[in-house]
Amino acid sequence: MRINKPQLFRITIVLATFLNLLYLHYSVAGKFIGGRSPLYALLDVCILFFVPLLLVRFYRSILYILHILSTIFIAVNLGYSRYFDNYMPYSLYTKTENLAGLGPNVVNAYRWPDLFLLLILFLVSYFYFSQRKEKLKGRLWPLPVILTIVALVACGWITRNATHKDTPPELSATEGFAYHLTQSRAINPKDGILTYGFVLNGITDVYEEYQYSKTSKELTPEEKEFLSSKAVTIGDSIQMPKNIFFIMGESFSSAAISREQTPTLDSLCAVGIVARNTISLEKLGQSSDGQYTYLTGLYPYRKNVTINAIKAERVPSFVSLIKAEYPDFKSQMILPTERNYWQQDVMCERYGIDESFGNTDFGKAEWLNDEEVFQLAESRLSEDTKNTIQIILTCSTHSPYNDGENEEDSYLKKMQYADKCISGFVQTLRRYNLLESSLLIIASDHKPPTYDLPLEQYQEIPIIIAGCNLQHREIERQTTQADLFPTILDLMRIQNPWRGVGQSLLLPDSAFENYNQTAIMTKAQEISDKLILQSPILIP
Repeated sequence: MRINKPQLFRITIVLATFLNLLYLHYSVAGKFIGGRSPLYALLDVCILFFVPLLLVRFYRSILYILHILSTIFIAVNLGYSRYFDNYMPYSLYTKTENLAGLGPNVVNAYRWPDLFLLLILFLVSYFYFSQRKEKLKGRLWPLPVILTIVALVACGWITRNATHKDTPPELSATEGFAYHLTQSRAINPKDGILTYGFVLNGITDVYEEYQYSKTSKELTPEEKEFLSSKAVTIGDSIQMPKNIFFIMGESFSSAAISREQTPTLDSLCAVGIVARNTISLEKLGQSSDGQYTYLTGLYPYRKNVTINAIKAERVPSFVSLIKAEYPDFKSQMILPTERNYWQQDVMCERYGIDESFGNTDFGKAEWLNDEEVFQLAESRLSEDTKNTIQIILTCSTHSPYNDGENEEDSYLKKMQYADKCISGFVQTLRRYNLLESSLLIIASDHKPPTYDLPLEQYQEIPIIIAGCNLQHREIERQTTQADLFPTILDLMRIQNPWRGVGQSLLLPDSAFENYNQTAIMTKAQEISDKLILQSPILIP
């Protein structure tokens, strides 16, 4: 059977797109989806090209345009997925302003092998324009043959590796392949990691979001009971805070804190309450998720970027609850970026934060380094400062970590610099006689990205609370970012029925001896997902 030029072109386009999808699946998430990569890549191209392949008159141009669009989409998601272990949410495609200041990360997300995408695009483009000029005289017939061979080899390589990656050791090679082929989203290590391919995954996500939006957001009696934790009684030995200074560090890791590397953080750990085994809860929103959890006591939304999913105009934050209890308190957020970056201005209003200050208030157009951030924060303070909540975001420990001997060396150098800047701020608080009478909280927005720092020991983050005559205490149990919210309410003596989904860090470890962390976190996530879609949020 003789294959004519139109048929040859169709085969070439489908194979080229299939290979691009295989490259995306395996280079980013092969260890998670293993043998399903070829299956769902094939499903993607079948869905993507189903209608164009039925057309006759304009099929070549349509197929070529679709291939270009899919290549762009694959390239974008290749970089995004290496940092966030997921496809880029559709809600972010119109938020290109969020890339401001992230140039080094964008560049660092790609590797030389990614030129494979450009090579495929070049070959397809040459084929396409040769056909348009009617100059194809059998010279390009090897192209689809070569692409077919490469596709078959890639499928074999990936499916073989599927029996070696994350497979229960008791399974045979055949059973291992079947295990990966049938592994569902429900048991996937991270929900939505390139699962089902990008077309079906998008359709599935939209459908699930629609189905979830139709379910009741009212809390069940069991969920209300889950939220009925009581405030911890604070003794007179702990001073009532006159101010709260909350430093939210970028990608701080507990493993990076030591007397040699970070003497200031280490000294604060030695005199205050420290939780080193804190689970980072961030989802697709990363830093904004960390802010949301610390401020509200809720987990980030699972199915979208949290700040894009919020329905309510106001969300219950520890800032708004403190101001309701103590009307004289004022609040401010110090940012290294523009005030509207990642909707910070909108979210500050929702959290009840009175003012925000960013790089333009410091007289700069680019992001502020940590030294400049703390200078901006210090400019808002004086010896007379009281009844102030100041939330400070840092960014100098942001990835990529490529200016040292290796990723770890680079990261630790950035942590040393951050520690030095925190030391200067602590000295300012001490000079103004604010340190002992205020709460100084240091926590991390999220764990260091595994793509930039692929070391397991750096995946737990710290929460440090010092000042107000707090006695030193090392919390041994595993904690989460949501546990800071009720802790702040306790230290501020706020008897409010809303305490978030976390557990106060002031509770003794002995209270958690029979604590089922996995079950509790699952329930906390379900409740958080319900509440974020309520407008207004109905506090039990």
